[in-house]
Amino acid sequence: MSVQIYESATSSGDTASGYFAFNTLNIRDGLLKHVFVDFGNTTTQFELKLTDNRNRDIIYLNSCNTVLNRSYDLPVRGIYTMAISNATVDTQCRIRLAVQDVF
Repeated sequence: MSVQIYESATSSGDTASGYFAFNTLNIRDGLLKHVFVDFGNTTTQFELKLTDNRNRDIIYLNSCNTVLNRSYDLPVRGIYTMAISNATVDTQCRIRLAVQDVF
């Protein structure tokens, strides 16, 4: 069993119309260990949703503020979509997902 933790997805983008989303690469078998979202110096409220390839919500958080820094221990496999919604329009954000390999 590997205990290497790597960034499965790192993205930065602009919340055009208050929305930004991206897909992860295909994760073989792993544990989602960490989710980090940062809007920098702006005061931004937003919603975060992590959805699997069967369109099931794995994580849904509403009323997040500026920086989200959460630890998890969730089994993951496949491709996931991370979506930020209801954010301040045209605001830059950085998103990072850390996954531990389990094989």
